[in-house]
Amino acid sequence: TAWGVQLARQANLTLVGRYQGQGTSWVSAQYRQCVYMSSAFPTTLVAKHPGVTVVDVSNPRHPHRTATLSSPAMVGGTWESLKVNNKRGLLAAVGAGPLVSAGTFDVYSIKNNCAHPRLLNSFASTELTLPANGLGHEGGWAPDARTYYSAGILAGTLTAIDVTHPRHPHVIWTGTTNVLNHGFAISGNGDRLYLASLVPGGIDTFDISSIQHRRPHLFLREISAATWPLADGFATQHAVPFIEHGTPYLLAVDEAGEGALHLINISDPRHPVVTLQMQ
Repeated sequence: TAWGVQLARQANLTLVGRYQGQGTSWVSAQYRQCVYMSSAFPTTLVAKHPGVTVVDVSNPRHPHRTATLSSPAMVGGTWESLKVNNKRGLLAAVGAGPLVSAGTFDVYSIKNNCAHPRLLNSFASTELTLPANGLGHEGGWAPDARTYYSAGILAGTLTAIDVTHPRHPHVIWTGTTNVLNHGFAISGNGDRLYLASLVPGGIDTFDISSIQHRRPHLFLREISAATWPLADGFATQHAVPFIEHGTPYLLAVDEAGEGALHLINISDPRHPVVTLQMQ
């Protein structure tokens, strides 16, 4: 699979440069002039450079590989958990591969040199994080980058990992939130988590303020659920929160079925309303 740098020219796109890799998966995180291309299992077993490929695009016409991240979570396949937090310049992922990476969590510093990420936690550390959800699938940062959340499809698990000190991450909460979880988004203040459901399609909203503020007793509280019939789409991928003319919405995208896009009004978080469906 190739990664190309493209520029918009009027209504069209013009290919400027290309890096030809050996296969990549579903996400490519970005930070400054660097792109991080994860590979999928079992491609990771046969690739010349197994793991996450770092591509420097400071020269758009000649993007080139500068490093390969081969720590446990990276080498086994990160699925959709490879994410960057721009505020702190951190790159992280949970292992989603069934062999060496299951349950692992790796954190890299990319703030000072994005082309050569520096692994902050490793097997040599006594604080190596082994998320209780075992096989990760999705992941993402709280906006302040003190917490990284991992969602697993199997058994609907969710894990909160404290990354206040990136060299010593540790699980602070784990549990089951649904039957089959998928991707998610977190509100700007870190107090709400909008979690996608595979079947039925929809978005569950959770209060995660106790985790965000590190209160004595950590818990998740479900605020509401917005779902739709199977005929309107399922395997909801994620939610994107935004505000239009002062009204807060979620944009939810399905991976399967007829309903590709749903617009959800969350003015009343306890009673979300699906206001638009586009196929």
